[in-house]
Amino acid sequence: MISGGFFYKDIDDFIYQQIVPYSGPLQQYAGFYASQFTNGPRAELWGVEADYEQHFTFLPGALAGAGFDVNWTHVESRAVVPDLTFGGFRHQMLDRTIPNMFTVSMLYDYSLVSARVAGRYTAATINAYGSDGSSNPESSDTWFYPHWQVDAQLTVRVFGSTALSVSGQNINNEFFGFFTGTPGNRTNNQRETYGSVWAVGVRQGF
Repeated sequence: MISGGFFYKDIDDFIYQQIVPYSGPLQQYAGFYASQFTNGPRAELWGVEADYEQHFTFLPGALAGAGFDVNWTHVESRAVVPDLTFGGFRHQMLDRTIPNMFTVSMLYDYSLVSARVAGRYTAATINAYGSDGSSNPESSDTWFYPHWQVDAQLTVRVFGSTALSVSGQNINNEFFGFFTGTPGNRTNNQRETYGSVWAVGVRQGF
């Protein structure tokens, strides 16, 4: 199966998070930063998506259940953001909009067994706008790190519609986190690791 699509969105008064230096009267907070949600004038985005799924049904016996699935989404976005440092407005990627994302999955569906192993990549994405959006860590945008995560699931039907399942999320223990600046000139802010999450269960309906 081959599929694809195109989408476009025109957005007014979008909500975004902005990080600005504290400028109030309390001197003990000098050098601190405040985070606030506000409305931007407008934004637009367009994107394309494509998917290719193939099962090797031409192979003999149990090998016919093997296959793969590859999908990719690309998004171009443009948001009008107030520039609190120099005045006026600047244009930047729409926050929390992933510019590139793809998934590669190995599949197996045969008789009583269904299995998936999938790796998913998401590119660096803006989380909050700084006061000027430069690569200066004291005033620039905050980004999510790019992320590559591997998940897996195995389901075996044991009786009628009853099936045993085992699943694992983030089995490669990929980190989460934020950096400030730009993808090419960044200052690390935060890195978080959570390990893998595994689950074993019984399911009805297969």
